[in-house]
Amino acid sequence: MRFLSRSDRRKKAESPVREAIRGLVQERPGVSFSDLLKALRGSSGLGPRVGNGSLAWHLQRLERAGLLRGQRSGRYHRYYPNQPPWTQDLAACAYVQVPNRWIVARALARDARLTVPEIQERLQRGMNTWQLRHLLRGLAAEGLVVRTRVGRRVVYEAAPRLARIVELLAPSQPSTSGPLPEGPPRPGLPPVPGAGPAFFPNGPVSA
Repeated sequence: MRFLSRSDRRKKAESPVREAIRGLVQERPGVSFSDLLKALRGSSGLGPRVGNGSLAWHLQRLERAGLLRGQRSGRYHRYYPNQPPWTQDLAACAYVQVPNRWIVARALARDARLTVPEIQERLQRGMNTWQLRHLLRGLAAEGLVVRTRVGRRVVYEAAPRLARIVELLAPSQPSTSGPLPEGPPRPGLPPVPGAGPAFFPNGPVSA
């Protein structure tokens, strides 16, 4: 049995559909399977050729060729370029991209230290106290959020790791979560290579 070299695997991964998939993943790292399917079906000339089964097959070929990495994220399966900086903390990126976690992570990365009521004020969708505390416990267990007691108050802040992840993901996230209210900004982080604006033939699709 002949083993394929890396260059052979990359050549076998080439096709119009797989090239379109790679382009979409590069433009929006962490795009879900369902959003890839919507984007490809809306793309001129590709729609009739792409279904659930064929998309899964193309993604498998790209992963085997070492061009993409798939990662479970809640009830979604998300896909990333198989290159730095994405491969450096892939599981944490996928964990943060669950929609409710993302809006909380974004709020914490925007403001230095927040209590639960202060986080609730900054969210653009309803989330009760129990839900928010449960979500914060999960982020803290992953080492992404730091919980500190200050007198009678408990404050939460983004760990440096979470701040880097939010900086990395922010340019490629859909804008449907809305802008956060203004607050004291965190110190700026250097730009991260490989994180560009999202582009889809028919406009952005929701995660």
